[in-house]
Amino acid sequence: MTLEHAESFISYLRWQYAKTYPSYPHEYTCLSWQPEIKQQMIDFARLIQEAGYTERFGKRDYRVLVIGNMKYWTMDFPLENTDLINRTYADEQFRAKVASYVQSGKFNYTKGMSLADVTKQIESGTTDFIVPVGNLPSDFLQPSLEELNEFRSYIAKLKWQTAKTFENFSPHQYVLNFPCWKMKEDGKCKGEDETCAECKEQRDEFEKWVLFIRKYGERCKMLKTVYIVFCIDGRQYWTMGDPLETTWVLNRALIDEPRRVPKLEWLDK
Repeated sequence: MTLEHAESFISYLRWQYAKTYPSYPHEYTCLSWQPEIKQQMIDFARLIQEAGYTERFGKRDYRVLVIGNMKYWTMDFPLENTDLINRTYADEQFRAKVASYVQSGKFNYTKGMSLADVTKQIESGTTDFIVPVGNLPSDFLQPSLEELNEFRSYIAKLKWQTAKTFENFSPHQYVLNFPCWKMKEDGKCKGEDETCAECKEQRDEFEKWVLFIRKYGERCKMLKTVYIVFCIDGRQYWTMGDPLETTWVLNRALIDEPRRVPKLEWLDK
């Protein structure tokens, strides 16, 4: 990827302000929001490594690349694991001004806002941040009513099992779904073809709703892990596994589960 291509690529991405780090205001974009850009994200991460410079933050060195008035960095190695890109203002004095503002009582955070929206608050001298009707934050897409009803139908027909090992710590239920090759490997599929029709149909439907959760869900941190969680009808749904081909577990739990021990941190609220 060239710098020219990079400029076009970053203008295509959805960016969201990272409210959890007000002392160093920045925004980020996640691969889970746009899975189709995986290779471009890896190529951009490689460009940062090759064309950027080293900058120390805390106790760690990062490769940073400045494009326009922004500087970019990633946090994954090897590059093939890149699923998140960060950026902030390259001008240190201006970034310090933004940091001072977001840590003041004047700042009005709104879910889905970008770093540019924060800057608009400062420049306008107002704390109002209004999302116009029909122009909702693009990184929080809303499923259609038809999609919601299809998802409800799917989860209703699944055979949910109770996760007994977490019963007194983080009560939840789960279902497993394996691709045909895995089923054959475990001796659970007797089909003669490499991929039998029955396994493929079930797997295709499972992967469809895994992608649905990752497209419309929000980030939720439990202990040290951040999951993409989709909430509906009083329950939260999340998956385990990456890439998609090795995603075999779909979990669900009550949003307000009274027996849950670990605290949930909703990063996008």
